[in-house]
Order: sequence, then C-alpha cells, then structure tokens
Amino acid sequence: KNISLIPNNLRNIYDINIENIHFSLCRSFFGIAENLTIALYSTWSIIFLRDYQIMTRNIYAAFFVLLLRKNKFIYETHTIETGFKKFLQEKLLESDRVETIVISSSLRKLLKTKYRKLTSNITILHDAARYGLENKISNKQTIYTTSKVYDYKVGYFGSLLPGRGIDIIEDIASKMPNNLFL
Repeated sequence: KNISLIPNNLRNIYDINIENIHFSLCRSFFGIAENLTIALYSTWSIIFLRDYQIMTRNIYAAFFVLLLRKNKFIYETHTIETGFKKFLQEKLLESDRVETIVISSSLRKLLKTKYRKLTSNITILHDAARYGLENKISNKQTIYTTSKVYDYKVGYFGSLLPGRGIDIIEDIASKMPNNLFL
C-alpha cells in the first residue's frame, strides 16, 4: 500500500542490498487488463533507465522492451500463450536479444516444438534454482551479497501473501539458522 516501505522491508527481512533497484507503484483502478496496465506504466523505465538490466514475466512489458530498446533482456515465462499473447510470445522467442527463462524441461521442449523459428536462448531455472547462477547478459554488480557462509541456500519462489505457506517457511528458517532462506 505504501511504496516507500518496500525498500526497507526488503532490506530488513531478506538482508539484501537494494540500492540499485528502482521501485515504482502502479495501481490498477479498473480490475481488468492489469498486465497491460503494468506494462504501459513501465514504459518510462523501459525508455529512460537505459543502464538497467530488465527481467520481466509480463509479456506486454517484454514486448515493449523488444520494441523500445536495442539491448538484451530476460523474459521469463511459465506457459505457452494463446490468442494475441501467442503472437507476442512468438516475436519474443524469435529475437536474439531475448534470453528466455522457463521453470521446467517440459516447457522448454514445448516452446521449441511450438515456435520453430526460435532463436532466443532458453535457460531452465527450476523452482528453487541454484544460488550463484551466472548472469549471461551483463557483468553488472550482483545485487545480493553476504559475507557469512551458509550450509545451504534455500530459495522460495512464489507469493508472499498470507495463507500461501510463508508462515511455515519462516518457522522452518528460524529453526535452521545456518541456512540462508531467500
């Protein structure tokens, strides 16, 4: 509800350095076309924040990046799109400026079968992807750094909304202080 709280919450809860992350708040008052609203809102960042690396799961924003910027970026997808979004996904996957991330080998295989002109590199990052995955697009400074050595790095990818199990993860994390929970 208050964007000014987000950076401090991320810093305090996850112990991360976020000084190079730009936050914007986009409210949707209509309750429809939220993804398109978010993508349109993000065009300012796409056009003017040229030194930033972009990664998005929003297919409309990814398409705007493809149209408005010349440098490489990351598009993450969890699905084979249909309808108009299928056209957008096809254009993204045909571009050599797009690094695509998917969450399973099966999805990668389906994309390669569906889009024969595929030129985008497709990287598989399963849920709880390994820590320290190298950045294939840029040599910019890593945002997360820590000097403590942990037994294991545990990643949670998903919603942090109440009722989604985050309370269970917090309980487990408190009982395993030698592991880094992200």
